[in-house]
Amino acid sequence: MPSLAALLPLALVPAAALSAPVKPAHAAPAPIRIATRAPPAGALTRDQFLERQVDSFARLARGAKRGASIAPGLHKRGKTATVPLKLHYNEYQGLDSHAAEIKIGGQSLPVLFDTGSPDLVVPVDCESGCSNGFFKTSKSKTFVKDGRDVSVSYGTGAATGYVAEDTVQVAGLTVEKQVFAAATKLDTAGGENWSGIFGLSPGGGAYTGGPSFIQRLIQDGALASNEFSLSLGGSKPELVLGGVDSSRIQADLVTVPNLGAASGIWLAGIGATTVDNNVVDEAVSYALVDSGSSFNAIPRSAAAAIYAKVNGTLWQTQRMTISGIQADVDIYTVPCSPSPDSGRVGFSFVGASSPTPVSMSSKTNVLEYADEESKERCFAATYGADVEMIPGSGMSGALLGMPFLKSVLTVFSFDNAANGVSMAFSGVKTGK
Repeated sequence: MPSLAALLPLALVPAAALSAPVKPAHAAPAPIRIATRAPPAGALTRDQFLERQVDSFARLARGAKRGASIAPGLHKRGKTATVPLKLHYNEYQGLDSHAAEIKIGGQSLPVLFDTGSPDLVVPVDCESGCSNGFFKTSKSKTFVKDGRDVSVSYGTGAATGYVAEDTVQVAGLTVEKQVFAAATKLDTAGGENWSGIFGLSPGGGAYTGGPSFIQRLIQDGALASNEFSLSLGGSKPELVLGGVDSSRIQADLVTVPNLGAASGIWLAGIGATTVDNNVVDEAVSYALVDSGSSFNAIPRSAAAAIYAKVNGTLWQTQRMTISGIQADVDIYTVPCSPSPDSGRVGFSFVGASSPTPVSMSSKTNVLEYADEESKERCFAATYGADVEMIPGSGMSGALLGMPFLKSVLTVFSFDNAANGVSMAFSGVKTGK
């Protein structure tokens, strides 16, 4: 879930960095925030983890494989809507973010589509600092303020204001009286190419009382299928509401149960970490799938195993405060021009419809130059950090953000009560 930090929606920025406008020489990107505390002693073994999740896996096994059910093009009942996304590369830290315009009360506003947060948050009646725009309540004839105060926390930032409702339109899909958080105070005014945050987590409306925009569409039967898909790689990144553009799919979709449904988040179980489809670490972790994050973060043992195989070097271990908890974060460097045919980091998912690992492009794991003189070593986009994603689970947490999502097409499904909400991943055809 993103903070409202101007450059890094999900990054933890040390206090010193916030006060220093000049980038220090050879500074590493700020480590990612993963909510929680350090894992306790006696963490779950792999077998115990699998046993705890057996019901989820059994439900998945009873369902048809997602890859077999995808027909060419966009499909099923109702409507689909394709939202072209604009990627923005931030030269300060070599990070990517994305945005697209929505309409609220007839006014256009750029938003970040965020699978890691639940609500639509929109800056309103901004007096200063809103360079990407804001919603003018007085200009809308359909705007209603309901009187409730709201405070939305993103770990490293927050938005405060009040709950309101208005007509929201996204790529031809319209929801009237959509509830949202009207933010009168933000830590910053958003990212470099977005102003508001459009939450897409399954627990929509956690702060506003919901339901979310996509939940309203599902309740109204307005979508062709009760899902959305993200394709953040290639030359034409896009969000599809209500379907999947199968022309982008390179391989069969690997379906994964959403272990975070009860908590209102998109959460996958990582069973093994791979390099070029070979297992290098079997640390089991819960992974938040978060399009609002510019980084990946995985257990430290998994990160060490990866970089031992891809000519990685531990640049620094920083003691960071992550959502109020101290944790050691390992930052690595890698070659700036990796081979496209090797060094592909991947993950095997627990309960998946296929044992085949889902791999990232080696290029998406590369950030800015660590050595600006030789330009041979760059910071890696995947950090090592031992933190607990779900308090009390005894399981290390992980975060799969933009570096992972740029390499795959991801389907987020709310459908089929027998299987529960799920996700599916596939490689993306180049040039799409």
